[in-house]
Amino acid sequence: YLLGTVNIPEVSYGDNSKLLSEWLKQLNFWKPIELMELGMGKIVAWIGDQLTVDRLRRLFVFRADDDNFFDRMDCSIFIFGWLHAQMAFANSLHKQYLGTSKGRGLHQAFEALNRKGLYKTRTQGPFYHDLVEALYHVAEAHIRVDWCRIGCVTSLKDLRSLSAHSLYDLAKKMIVNTHASSEALDMMDHKPELVDEQERQVVMFNRDVLQFIVLDRAIRHGDVTIMEDMLLTLLCRFMGGNKGKYANEVLELLQGLNREWPDEI
Repeated sequence: YLLGTVNIPEVSYGDNSKLLSEWLKQLNFWKPIELMELGMGKIVAWIGDQLTVDRLRRLFVFRADDDNFFDRMDCSIFIFGWLHAQMAFANSLHKQYLGTSKGRGLHQAFEALNRKGLYKTRTQGPFYHDLVEALYHVAEAHIRVDWCRIGCVTSLKDLRSLSAHSLYDLAKKMIVNTHASSEALDMMDHKPELVDEQERQVVMFNRDVLQFIVLDRAIRHGDVTIMEDMLLTLLCRFMGGNKGKYANEVLELLQGLNREWPDEI
């Protein structure tokens, strides 16, 4: 059910308060008795981008001394929108792995793919869509090469004769042990004198971009179990990538899921 648009700019806490009342009215909750029943019998989840959720949470604090539970927003919980968290994840990958045209980073891949509009992050236009598409292409290219290396073949066609169990073992060896995991990086770091820095960079990128792809697929298919399992990964990504506001949002959600909210929520 799509809510109607309204001419409220959302530039202040007062505007956010007006929007809460407006959305409830559009959902036919506007009479005092209806609002009382809603507050006593339901939990209302408000979901938005990081700025919206942060303002709603602060509005909740401002109303702490109001007269009744509905005005205090006691029936509300606030959750960041996963699309916005995913965009922050993608931008973090872009910042970490862009590199230069002479390296093995995304800059070189963007030149090879002729993606001229991806060298700087943008909030407007098709930048995010194009970035995700490019991340998928680069990840696919890396994994194809790794399949050939781990299978000791020159073409993926040569793997068709293998059994499903053999392919599974190769995939497990490739992802977990050698080409796309923290374990593979730890093995490299145990022998720093033998480490190829460019190869280490590629292994780290493979690990991180596969986590992004797992999250993207989970969101697309509504797999909330995987989404919840990805929260710690997101927390580490946002803390390490200097995205403290989204790190706080992930911490708020982890706190609610594991300490504050009952099982029904």
